[in-house]
Amino acid sequence: MHFIQAGLSALLALTSVVGVLAAPVGDVDSNVYERDGPDFFNSLETRNVPAASTPPTEADFTAFFSSAAVKAHSEKLVFWSGVTEADSTAFAQKHGRTTLEMLLKSKPEWEPYMAYKSKGGYWPDWPAASANFWRPLSKAFATMARGEVWYYATEERIEAQKKTTTETAWVQAEKPILLASLASKKVTKISAYKSPDGALVGPITSTTT
Repeated sequence: MHFIQAGLSALLALTSVVGVLAAPVGDVDSNVYERDGPDFFNSLETRNVPAASTPPTEADFTAFFSSAAVKAHSEKLVFWSGVTEADSTAFAQKHGRTTLEMLLKSKPEWEPYMAYKSKGGYWPDWPAASANFWRPLSKAFATMARGEVWYYATEERIEAQKKTTTETAWVQAEKPILLASLASKKVTKISAYKSPDGALVGPITSTTT
C-alpha cells in the first residue's frame, strides 16, 4: 500500500509539472474576455440571423465605416481590451460614446462571420476568424476615428499595451493606426481609462506609453 501511495503521489507531481510546462506563455493573461481569443464569443449576443451570402471584405468594412450613420460616431469612439463586451458597452454608454461592437448591432448579417464553427460561426477556427474578420475590421474602425479617442482596459492590459509584441487587436491593429492619425492631427488625443472604476490613467502618445 505504501508503494502504491508513493507511486500515485509521484504521478500527480509529474502531471502538475507537465501542465505548467505546457501552459501558454505570453504578454497577457489569455483567460479573459478579449477579441483576441475564443473566450470573446462567450459574451456575444447571438441572435440566430441569416448570414450574408459571402464573408464581408475589407472593402465592405471601409464602406460600413464611411456611411453617414456610422461616421456620426467617429469623434466618440471607445476601444477596449481585457474586459467583457457588456462592461465596455456600459462604460461607453455612460459617457455618450460608442464601441465597435455597438456599431456592429446594425449589421446582424455579419454575426456568423464573427465566430468559428465550434461556436456556431463560419470560420474553421479562431485564427481564421481573427485574420479574416476581426483584425481587418479593427483596422477599418481605427481609421475612422477622429478627435479624442478613449481606450478602456484592465490595468494589466494598459501595461501590456506598452509592448509592441503584445498580441491584442489594440496593439497589433488599432493603436498603430491611431498613433498615425494622432501625428496627422486627425486624432487629437488618445486617453487610457482603467477598468473597473473607469478612472483616467493618462494619455497614450507612443507605442510605449
